[in-house]
Amino acid sequence: MQNNVSLGVIVKNSEDVLDPFFSWAVDNFPEINVVVDTKNDDKTMKKCLKWVKDCPQINLIEHKFDNFSLQWNRVIEMTTKDFCIYMGADEILEEIPPDGIEKFMNRTKSHVGVMDRYNLQLNAEHYNSRGFPDRQFRVIRMSTGIKMDGKVVDESLGVDRFTPMEVLPWSIIHWGHIRNQKALALKGKDRLPFAHADDADGKGLAEHGEDWFAFRNIEWNKSGLKVLPMHLHNQNKKYWGKK
Repeated sequence: MQNNVSLGVIVKNSEDVLDPFFSWAVDNFPEINVVVDTKNDDKTMKKCLKWVKDCPQINLIEHKFDNFSLQWNRVIEMTTKDFCIYMGADEILEEIPPDGIEKFMNRTKSHVGVMDRYNLQLNAEHYNSRGFPDRQFRVIRMSTGIKMDGKVVDESLGVDRFTPMEVLPWSIIHWGHIRNQKALALKGKDRLPFAHADDADGKGLAEHGEDWFAFRNIEWNKSGLKVLPMHLHNQNKKYWGKK
């Protein structure tokens, strides 16, 4: 358990990943803060409410999604622990020793913790090696007051090169590319209004619309695949597909 770390997540149209995500989250964090959009096209809200009812460490607020930075900042503001780690509902972490995150952040005197991310591709046994290690700013020392940079999409923490930060020795496992076709289409629908500001996927969304993420997978499933390291595979096997 990461006793002095709050886990934060924003949720919209995430029905397919919520059970494995929350199963992992309640195993590892004493406080899980959730901001869920007020309008979903699947059973996201129903699943969130069920988990909140069953697990007292999950705190949930409903708020209309306006942009990514604002929604993430709402999650950060819910934090009561000394550290916050924010994750997508389609992500988990590899196994970490008890209080490992806090100990690492204090030992390195970091304000921000950076993590490598394995983007699963084709199936749960492989990852996309292109762009790896896909480093993510994810852990915040709350006393610093650091929040999002204000971008409506492609958001990150509002830090500069002088901010004390270190790469943690544990990685993120990302399911986003192996979600089912319905979920990928809903992701496309949700991201389409932000295409004009999206440097990564904006062009594809403008060309292919809601089908962009499924279309992108057609090519990405063909090359650049590597076998997921065994310790990550074992962790992923505990949760992915859990209902």
